Amino acid sequence: MRRVFLSIFAIVLFWSCDNPKTDDAGKDGVSFDEVVEKEAADQEPKSANPKLDSLNLYLISDPNNVDALVARTKEYIRMKNLQYALADAIAAKEIDSNNVDVLLNWGEINYFFNKTRISRDAWTRCIKLDKENVDCRLKLAELYHIVEEYEKSLKMAREVTKIDGKNATAYLILGLDYRDGINDTATALQYIQKAIDLQEDYFEAIEHAALLYTHMSSPLAEGYYDRMTMLQPDNYLVYYNRGIFYYNIEDWNNALESLTQASQLDPNNPEIYMTLGMVHLKIDALPEAEGLFTKAIEFSPSGANYRAYYSRGYANELQGDFSNAVSDYQQARQFNPTYEPAKIALQRLANQVSN
Repeated sequence: MRRVFLSIFAIVLFWSCDNPKTDDAGKDGVSFDEVVEKEAADQEPKSANPKLDSLNLYLISDPNNVDALVARTKEYIRMKNLQYALADAIAAKEIDSNNVDVLLNWGEINYFFNKTRISRDAWTRCIKLDKENVDCRLKLAELYHIVEEYEKSLKMAREVTKIDGKNATAYLILGLDYRDGINDTATALQYIQKAIDLQEDYFEAIEHAALLYTHMSSPLAEGYYDRMTMLQPDNYLVYYNRGIFYYNIEDWNNALESLTQASQLDPNNPEIYMTLGMVHLKIDALPEAEGLFTKAIEFSPSGANYRAYYSRGYANELQGDFSNAVSDYQQARQFNPTYEPAKIALQRLANQVSN
């Protein structure tokens, strides 16, 4: 009996010493998240996820702590542990269904499970409860944009700019609405640039500006790609898209440089080798083009890349290797019987042989 008593005493002592202190939350504008972050940073020894460890301790001692459930839901979403996030979101909603942070999370987790109506209803209720809430309006604006209800998206994003005139995300959404819903590229770029002006390291906004200028074959794209490489120097897609930009303006040297950098960062990507092969075709480097199309085939799922077979066939045809060209064109048609360029190429070679 004494041994059991000592064990219980040890447990009580452990919790009295190590249980996180929530008393500071709410004082001097300090949020619950900030308290958890501070305590996580002070943890010794360091764990793989000290913030999650702190939240787990809070919820062991106080399982109905809504702030802790909200914070842990967010952390699980960040970790892409969606089932755990859903469990916490349900628990928080059962405790306080009128808490705007609970509703924000409830909408987000249901969005991940493609239950967009539940998301819409949660964020709409959030706004009714908190007339000035920015986060729920932004979520609704993004949702309406994705489902192509652009007028509703514009309305939500404009409301955010009235509440918070320096909200970069709202201006980006406005830009995307004008791009996709109204087809007004000039106005879209103005809003996207406004987002960048408000947040100089806003990678997503910079990326959208670069892609729009790429589509326009505008030299202004180059500066945005330079900024992106500084922000994310190991992102292969930045170099790939920059290579596409140079390809569009027929700057073959810079296209080769950017696409080669992309291939070094993502060496198993067939699309990079396809585009590199096309550049080599443009500069009449035919053996190199053939080799790059072969790589595109090798790295494609089951080798079923009819465009790569067609392109390699064309490189072979230009080199006078008609036998391998025919084989590649036939392979392209096997993977895609409706692919007209391969059909035309086979007819062209058949006519050459008959003549």
